[in-house]
Amino acid sequence: MRNLLANKYLLLLLKICIVVFSLAYIYNRIFLKEDIASVLSYYRGVIQIENNKVMLLLVVLLMLFNWSIESEKWRFLIKKIEKISFLKSLIAIFTGVTVSIFTPNRIGEYAGRVFFLKKADRIKAIIITLISSAGQLLITAVVGTTCLLPYMFRLFQNEFYMAWICGTIIIVFNVFYLLIFIHTHKLMTVFYKIKRLSKIKSYLKVMSYYSSRELAAVLLLSALRYLIFTIQFLLLLKILNVQVPLLLAIESVGLIFLSLAIIPTFALAEIGVRGSVAIYFLSRFSSNELGIMTASFTLWFINLVVPALLGCVFVFGVKNIRKNSA
Repeated sequence: MRNLLANKYLLLLLKICIVVFSLAYIYNRIFLKEDIASVLSYYRGVIQIENNKVMLLLVVLLMLFNWSIESEKWRFLIKKIEKISFLKSLIAIFTGVTVSIFTPNRIGEYAGRVFFLKKADRIKAIIITLISSAGQLLITAVVGTTCLLPYMFRLFQNEFYMAWICGTIIIVFNVFYLLIFIHTHKLMTVFYKIKRLSKIKSYLKVMSYYSSRELAAVLLLSALRYLIFTIQFLLLLKILNVQVPLLLAIESVGLIFLSLAIIPTFALAEIGVRGSVAIYFLSRFSSNELGIMTASFTLWFINLVVPALLGCVFVFGVKNIRKNSA
């Protein structure tokens, strides 16, 4: 009885800490460390235009669509160890965002999601969540490095052979990593033979649960999410009067997402870093640096802060702390 009561108080304390740290982090990033006044002032000017209001609403709706796809992707993967509803999956996703927003490398997202599983082994669930994240990262890398090709041809315009060499390497590696991901279940047979991995063999087995067709479906859903990110960014650039030719804007957005994916993750949550990266790539085509920074800030706010605030409500839906199943 005492252990049960202690667990309840521990869970309540954990919930309160998660919500407090999340809200404190968001307040610190938006109101203390960034020049929110200049962003809001700029926004007030452009948002008066009726078409801009419609496009901004579309960006918000795309955020919901984006996380719904992520929810379906995670539900699709996690059903191998526990079947859950779409709504429960979506709530787990939002809770994961809440936990992740103040943790380094956003590792809290994995723990936040698996808390909602009733029976499944949580270590296996975390590995499955890593598979989902790996698919998303792979799409970001493939699209980003593809966008790097025209950038490199301009960079090496007097040394075309260098551009061709680098371009060939990029294409080969992209194809290689896509094939590795899709055939992960076959690759696991190699790891099973390594004696040092015998203790975690039961967990590594999770990666063999999925066929090539299922992993290809994961990549397809990840690509759809990436498309949504890109459309959101392009709409925000248009709203904020950042005039860049469409193809060059798409190329730049791909390079921005790639850069943010490889920057050390403690910096990834910094709005200033996101804004700086966006300005670096887009300022080549537009002098509206405030508009570029504001677009980057808005994308971060809509796609991460809003879901994190929603997740604060769902954190209190976690019923208990249980030991990991064997």
